[in-house]
Amino acid sequence: MRDFGRGEGRLGALDPAAKALYSLWLAFALVHFVSSFGMYWDRTMRGQPDRPGGHLADVGAYYAGDEEHLVFAKPFSRMMEITHQHLFAMPLTLLVASHLYMMTTRTTREKRAVVAVAALSMAGHLAAPWVVRYGGSSFAWAMPVTAVPFGATFAWMAVIPMRDMWTRQKSTEEASR
Repeated sequence: MRDFGRGEGRLGALDPAAKALYSLWLAFALVHFVSSFGMYWDRTMRGQPDRPGGHLADVGAYYAGDEEHLVFAKPFSRMMEITHQHLFAMPLTLLVASHLYMMTTRTTREKRAVVAVAALSMAGHLAAPWVVRYGGSSFAWAMPVTAVPFGATFAWMAVIPMRDMWTRQKSTEEASR
């Protein structure tokens, strides 16, 4: 925890064991996001003859159901299970990634913007299944519209700290010469 209190631009000065641990966590988190996209792609985007209507229709059917194809809407209990799991994992992931990102050499303005977009899009993505389920299939656009900025900002918050940890940063003495 003391590593987080060291301030911005200090990732390169971390102990190699801390760098390895944080990099490993970020790498696993990125793999998690890639596998999440893979599941999303398999369930909604992959072209299959039994999935007419395209991507958003598949998203709508997944949560809100599709009577024509005998796909039933997710029951409240299943929606609660989905939310329960994601409501813990997503904010925790954002918390750790944000802390590491705040320690980078990026500008304060950029850091605030990236973390704000990540937090808002994450909140929207947590709400999106409920909006689709109870608002109807026409709200299926809420899933990709919230997932894309969350995934992009998270990827940015994972890659930049790894770069800062493992590349040599100029010291303040070198920079002033």
